[in-house]
Amino acid sequence: MTYPAPFAAHTERERSIVERSSAAAAVAANYAAQHDRDGTFPIEGLAELARNGYLALVIPHQLGGESATVTEMVLGNLALSKGDASLGLVVAMHTALLGRVRDASLWPPAQFERIAREIASARDGEGALINSLASEPEMGSPSRGGLPATTATRTDSGWRVTGRKTFSSGSSVLRWGVVSAAAHVGDAEPYLGNFLIAMATRGVRIEPTWDTLGMRATASHTVVLEDVEVPADAELPRVTASGDSVPYERGWSLGVAAVYLGVAEAARDFAAQFARNRKPTALGGKSIASLPNIRERAGRMDLLLFQARGLLVSSARVWDAGPSIDMDGALAATKVVTSNTAIAVAEEAMRLVDGLALQVHLEEAASFQESRGGVQAAQGRIHANHEIRGAEVGVVVPRVRAEAVPRDGHAQRQLEAVVLAPPARGFETRDRTHRRSERCVPAIPVLVVLQGVVGEEGDSRIGERAKAQIKNSLVLAREIGAARRGE
Repeated sequence: MTYPAPFAAHTERERSIVERSSAAAAVAANYAAQHDRDGTFPIEGLAELARNGYLALVIPHQLGGESATVTEMVLGNLALSKGDASLGLVVAMHTALLGRVRDASLWPPAQFERIAREIASARDGEGALINSLASEPEMGSPSRGGLPATTATRTDSGWRVTGRKTFSSGSSVLRWGVVSAAAHVGDAEPYLGNFLIAMATRGVRIEPTWDTLGMRATASHTVVLEDVEVPADAELPRVTASGDSVPYERGWSLGVAAVYLGVAEAARDFAAQFARNRKPTALGGKSIASLPNIRERAGRMDLLLFQARGLLVSSARVWDAGPSIDMDGALAATKVVTSNTAIAVAEEAMRLVDGLALQVHLEEAASFQESRGGVQAAQGRIHANHEIRGAEVGVVVPRVRAEAVPRDGHAQRQLEAVVLAPPARGFETRDRTHRRSERCVPAIPVLVVLQGVVGEEGDSRIGERAKAQIKNSLVLAREIGAARRGE
């Protein structure tokens, strides 16, 4: 399935980045099944990313990188994850960390320059990767607060770090880890600190604990730190968040959300190809793609993917145009919608493939399990109690275009509706008390693809079913509006 601008790469630079990630995806895809079975990291694809400079994209130009934007990494990670989701996830985490450190100036310039130049120059072998090591068994998710059990004790020469970090994605190929720990300095109360630690430091070891159904090749093992001695400047500056802080971390998290959507796109492509090739004897030589229920299911996948990609890429473009605290709710909603869509599409694909999707040699089964990882990556679920008003679609959507077009040479038609909220207005919503609100995030286009909703003879009228599907697509605006109001 192809996407038009602005949902796909449309500049030479964006196309170059997607070409590089696609090249690595093609290499990784050849080994993905083996690494998934063995639970080993896809080093072949990683080596290609190091060679073509993808791992250094977000490094500033003056330090040897290309100063990539969130949008560029979203587009690149979408393509990369279609070849190998595990590789895509670890690389997305690497670039997201570097991106927010760069944009928010979180580290001392000399320290960031040292790491950045080393990453930019590591073009051989597996390159140089960095990731946060924060999760712990007793603590749960670090996003919920609390001090970790891992400790960092001040010494005469620096710090001594001891603890265990679970879910350490990419552990076997990381060059550095940003380790969270309870910092102890004399008799003072401990505080939450972060420490930049090279994985080759004495006392750091990996305990192979990662054995899951999905994302098996991420090497998210447990990192054990036993009396690890690091210099005083290994401690990173403490970040004090305030209510008006620009949410750089959430902005760069869109690149991680792109991984799950890329998995869903791969699942859709697999299912569509399966349907075209599956020719039961009962159909007299025709494929199951000719059946109305199969075409309708394929249409639902396309509809969901267009909605999610439209929201994801458009949100990234708006963020790059001007990072702002005002986008906090939109970014949260985008990640939730993208992750939930990935799950829904993978489930539709499995239903289309039916029982064969449970066979371990089919990549579709892996796509389903890997898409489920987006539930944990999403930052909470957003519940909206607002209803979009208007009996006719045109009342709600300022611009709607629909037309019948051929698809794959079949008589059945496809409708496309481009839904765009003008920047000056946003989507109009009303809450249950019918108070008017126009605080939804503006300028979020959604391309809706409708299949199986018009007649076989090419009737191009938009029926009630098509109107309902277009109207349902506006749930994106409803969720964003609720997020912006803090509901």
